[in-house]
Amino acid sequence: MKHKFKIGVGVDIDGAAEYDCPYNQVADSFDFMEIPATFGAIPFQSDAVWEAQKKLMLAAGKPILCTNDYIRDFGMTLCGPGHDREQHKYWCQKLFPRLHEIGVKYVGVFGSYFPDVPGYDRNKAYDQAISSCNLMADYAEQYGMEIALEPCDRKDNLWNLYLDGLKFAKETGRRSIKVMADLNYFVSLNQKLEDVMVAPEYLIGVHIQGNNAPGMPSWAGQPNVGNRMPVIRRFFEILKEIDYDKTVTCACAWSSTKGGPVDFKYEGDKTMGILNEMLDEIYSK
Repeated sequence: MKHKFKIGVGVDIDGAAEYDCPYNQVADSFDFMEIPATFGAIPFQSDAVWEAQKKLMLAAGKPILCTNDYIRDFGMTLCGPGHDREQHKYWCQKLFPRLHEIGVKYVGVFGSYFPDVPGYDRNKAYDQAISSCNLMADYAEQYGMEIALEPCDRKDNLWNLYLDGLKFAKETGRRSIKVMADLNYFVSLNQKLEDVMVAPEYLIGVHIQGNNAPGMPSWAGQPNVGNRMPVIRRFFEILKEIDYDKTVTCACAWSSTKGGPVDFKYEGDKTMGILNEMLDEIYSK
């Protein structure tokens, strides 16, 4: 039995980090790319700048199925004292059509964009968060996309645990508002991987990583670096159990396993070979 989900790689668009895979150095063996929405679709840039950016990304020759970093580095939030609905509406008006042009299906929204700010009325923040999700859903559904809310381990969010993010997604009442599971946050918050089995129809994105890459933070490294593979194997077994058929992204800071600068095509092919070998074994049972 062949696994149904696709395996891709999270890429770097703005070139800010030497350990993030550049979009033009993606290994051939990956099924797709996941781009940062902020620096990929560049909503605050002109259409002319966007057309040039789009041409470069599509030239990489890989489908762009999903995004992350919905509003990073622009001081925007989706609730709380810093939230500006009109600013967010403009963002949606520019972002979603551009993502549609390059074939995106799943739009990742990081949990820290829903802050629970001390001293700010939590009920008001919650209402703003629901309103923001409704605005995103209006555009997502217009273009046949879905929103993947990403619970994370940052402090002072409206929700951090996967099951709390799932509960929130259900409370929006929108068919396009779903959740994603990032392995790093399952590990850091000691969550059960089996939590994704609670409502498998809501899971529309998965991030996997390795850990303990030499000279990098403990959470950094591609899946085959460090001691994370047994956890990834169990995660894949669960994905098989729930008949998961969406995306799995290697969302990681890459390191060199052969010395010298990171050869992203080499490391990507090596990682995909190991993952596919594991999946062939899991799905053959």
